Amino acid sequence: RIQETAINAQTLLPGGPYDLWREDEQARRVSDLTGAFGRDPRLPKMLRNKEILDTVADGVEAGVWVAQVTGPERAALTFWRTAIDGQTLADPGLELLLPAAAALRSLAPDLLRPEALPGLWTAQTITVQQVYDYFAGGREVTVPQEGYEESVAIPACAPALVDAALLQAVEQGGVWLTSGPASILSEPVPAGVLGPAATLRPPPAPLPVEAIMAAAIPEAWRDGAANALAVAAALSHRHGAALPWAAVRAVIDDALRARWVELGAGSAAWPCDLAGAGRVLLALPAAVPPDGGGGEGRTGVLTAQAVLEANGIQDLADQIPAITAAAVGHELKFNLRIEFGGAEPPDAAAAAKINKLLAEVADGLRLG
Repeated sequence: RIQETAINAQTLLPGGPYDLWREDEQARRVSDLTGAFGRDPRLPKMLRNKEILDTVADGVEAGVWVAQVTGPERAALTFWRTAIDGQTLADPGLELLLPAAAALRSLAPDLLRPEALPGLWTAQTITVQQVYDYFAGGREVTVPQEGYEESVAIPACAPALVDAALLQAVEQGGVWLTSGPASILSEPVPAGVLGPAATLRPPPAPLPVEAIMAAAIPEAWRDGAANALAVAAALSHRHGAALPWAAVRAVIDDALRARWVELGAGSAAWPCDLAGAGRVLLALPAAVPPDGGGGEGRTGVLTAQAVLEANGIQDLADQIPAITAAAVGHELKFNLRIEFGGAEPPDAAAAAKINKLLAEVADGLRLG
């Protein structure tokens, strides 16, 4: 019965096979548990304390129990569903608390991300008050296991500590916060914005570049130009909620890098914060002439031009290998111009679909 690896943390709980807790006991020192494996002949023999400490660390990360260590000034530190360092594991004052009887002294911001904690995100949108209630103490949630369900207790955590974790989670980009007109992600939360009625959402999915083009949000564009604030307002209207500036800034960055748009004349510097978005001017890149700007009129360059239907493009594609072979030793370029629409403006949804397909052919190939 010599044990050389960590054991299942659940086996160390009250009612487990090792019977390490006295009746109604809510906490045990880790040093008492490690000593028990050396004294009690009923327990597996551990070659080293490391295996017991690994079991303790695994149980902390899994939320089986809360680890607490009290410093010289009685300022307690707690660990729950997070990694615990080796120095803390070796502290003689470290004890394990059953979650139902524990009060957290801090909360890891990553735990507030969607799907991180069982039973917290019961919908796509929750309120800060629901998070307070979750950590009010006495809460049990059902967790599916292999072939069965298990009830687990959630430790208490004071609202002020929940607030501190939420502020970090929002600033780190793990949670999207909305409160009144404020919509915040990946930036500090202004004082007074976080309150019980504020709502929390998963971060929005990254926006595709075509989402900011005139075909998708014509109300933001006029005469081939738009400003970043108008783009943000139009995107938010399409989304049904005020999008965080971080999401809008990211898609504008992508569009600038892909050369789908460029900064217009007189634009303010980019990137910027939301307050300066109205001064950032976006424009469509200068149109490239059909010959690419260097064909017609250049000495020694022959050009060919024709209007082709879709089947004509397919016929041309069939001839590309033979044309390329015939042009060996000479510079050969193909310049493409696509026109979509007629007397009436083209359908915006159809244009967006075509742009999405064109983007798979070449960066910057787009209708506009």
